[in-house]
Amino acid sequence: MVTQRRLVIVAVAALVVIAALPNPVLLRVAAVGAVVLLAAGYAMWLASRGEWSRREHPAAAPDIRQAEIISARLGEPAHALAPFVLRTQHAPHERWHGEEPLWMAVSDDWLWLLHRTVHGGVGGVKSRFSRGGLHARWDDHRLQSLHVGELSWPAHPWFIAGELHGPRPQRLRLIGLLAGDELGVRHLVTRSEPADR
Repeated sequence: MVTQRRLVIVAVAALVVIAALPNPVLLRVAAVGAVVLLAAGYAMWLASRGEWSRREHPAAAPDIRQAEIISARLGEPAHALAPFVLRTQHAPHERWHGEEPLWMAVSDDWLWLLHRTVHGGVGGVKSRFSRGGLHARWDDHRLQSLHVGELSWPAHPWFIAGELHGPRPQRLRLIGLLAGDELGVRHLVTRSEPADR
């Protein structure tokens, strides 16, 4: 069975053989073969991370331990969470460009940004935004294993842009919940049934 480890071993062996070849034509052919092997190994690595496959995997529930920690910080259950690198933030009296590693979480009514510690742990709450009135645009960058997003609230002077990291199924879950808000699906699903007929 072909695995990533075996492909790396074969690629290293091919590079050793290339170094021993005296003929320039054979050297070129062997170099092309080694590059093809390395590209195949990289493609398998992406597929194992769920970034590059022929079929999409279903969105996964958040990691239980992280969800419990974040829910404790928020005081309510978190339905989706992922690491988020804030690149741009425009507020009524604040314009900021830089880079800040955070966590993005979605609860029943709020989109939360929480601080991320040096070792990737969960810190305190940075800010929260209403899920109502949110418009988001996401670009999928599979080779870099991230989504680039722009979030805005037309009724309020807020704009956020950054990169959503973490496992692809968890990113898709968070993006899907926010897309459901824009389409009004959440309100249709959670509407109450009539008590008496």
